[in-house]
Amino acid sequence: MAKDIKKYGQILGEYKAILLASQQLKKAGLLKPLNLLKVENEYNTQYQHYVKSSTDMKALDKYMKKMHLLFEATADDIVEYVKSKSPKNCVNIINMSKSGLGSVKTTKSDLLIEIDDTKIDVSLKQYEKDSSIQLCSGTYLSTVCSLSFQRIGNGKFQDLNGRQFLSRNLDDVKSVFASHYGTKAATLVQQIKDLDEKYWHFRTMEVYPGDSVWLNTTKEVGQLAVLYISQLMQIVSDKSADLKQSLLERTGLDGEHEILITANCSSPKTYSTLTNMLLRKKIKSLNKSDTVIEVTTKGQSVKFSFVNGTDTITSLLMPCTINKNGAWHIPKDGITEKYCNKSKLWIKPNHLRPKKAKEMYTSTNFYLDIKKL
Repeated sequence: MAKDIKKYGQILGEYKAILLASQQLKKAGLLKPLNLLKVENEYNTQYQHYVKSSTDMKALDKYMKKMHLLFEATADDIVEYVKSKSPKNCVNIINMSKSGLGSVKTTKSDLLIEIDDTKIDVSLKQYEKDSSIQLCSGTYLSTVCSLSFQRIGNGKFQDLNGRQFLSRNLDDVKSVFASHYGTKAATLVQQIKDLDEKYWHFRTMEVYPGDSVWLNTTKEVGQLAVLYISQLMQIVSDKSADLKQSLLERTGLDGEHEILITANCSSPKTYSTLTNMLLRKKIKSLNKSDTVIEVTTKGQSVKFSFVNGTDTITSLLMPCTINKNGAWHIPKDGITEKYCNKSKLWIKPNHLRPKKAKEMYTSTNFYLDIKKL
């Protein structure tokens, strides 16, 4: 589990923060009697799911200890919010992490707070460092589809006429873009897809070509993707007001749920629409009808700026690259072999993991500098 410690710790950290908040609320007499027991059981079950050996336990416990101040900061903000509402009855805290994962929405509600007759959905994020936060990711084609049409499932979309299509079906994607945004848009979709030809051979390359070759390829592909995607998004923006709403929904900034972010594990900072009215106001301003999107480029990224009059409220950066997804076994010591469970083979240093290599795809991520909000 060693390589997954951070991923598992991040997930378990949400459970821990909710548990700490529940304990505080119980102590204050604000939590429904059986709620704490349920939250404790959920945390313990998730912990046991990740811990299969004493080595796993040691590594996970070390990570959780390192991040504990973040979990406490998240819990404190939840408790502060609940107390500010002066509930007439005991509240209910529901961990939505498991059910939220099945949602078609890119961003999910991690926590549901029930206060009297009001339900509050909250998205939790806890970051080791206080830097730009990653909001969502995808392949090039799935990303442009999700920004241009309604997402109704993983890789599945629907246009305004109710026509459904999959992002992996290129002919359908080109057809629907041509229908709504013109032939130039369909041509750009083809150019974006053609970028696969520049790296697809790596999927069967027995030996890792080296950092220089790989980085040069990702740079070339990424820069061309930025050119094509920015042009396509400008066409979408010119012909429809949906781009802004799609960006807001995809990044979780549409105001449909509260946002609670804690960052910097050594000295936590909290960015929360639950308790910070200025941040809440800024998020609300992104959703105003007179706030528009400006599409530009910055290096190997597409830049989406939310502009109201002469004021740029904030910007999202979307880097474009290739995710090799562990296609080769590249040990730090350069000599250690590894058994690949997916390929059912022992893999020599710097050699291909055949089945894992099939997961190599283009990649986009959305980053927001929350400090600038």
